Amino acid sequence: MIKRPQLLSPAGNMEKLRAAVRYGADAVYLAGKGFGMRAAADNFTEEELAAAVEYAHARGVKVYLTVNTMPHEGEYADLRRYLCTLRAIPVDALIVGDIGVLFLAREVLPDVHAGERRFFRRLSCVASPRRVPHRDGAGTHFG
Repeated sequence: MIKRPQLLSPAGNMEKLRAAVRYGADAVYLAGKGFGMRAAADNFTEEELAAAVEYAHARGVKVYLTVNTMPHEGEYADLRRYLCTLRAIPVDALIVGDIGVLFLAREVLPDVHAGERRFFRRLSCVASPRRVPHRDGAGTHFG
């Protein structure tokens, strides 16, 4: 039996999400107002994100949330708060682009899949070392 490919569509706002669902998307990817690299998109507030997930899930469509910026060390407290707000919003997976975000997402949202395979394939392209904060404040360098 051949697996049917999944149609994944970007959804920069609620109107675009509805269009993607209407035209047969199996899943959509979108970003919140912070920590997503989709700057040209309107993106979603937490309230809009909750409504988007409810709308998509009611129609059998998965929602992948991008948290794919590479935050500076001083932004991790805000990122932790942002991820904590997502506990109440049942996204299907996170798309991440930074190993520090991946580790923090796994800690804060252990039941949500984070796209680590995709990330680790890109890890060899990282030229400069990154500092990955840990809970105790110490860090690990990758590079």
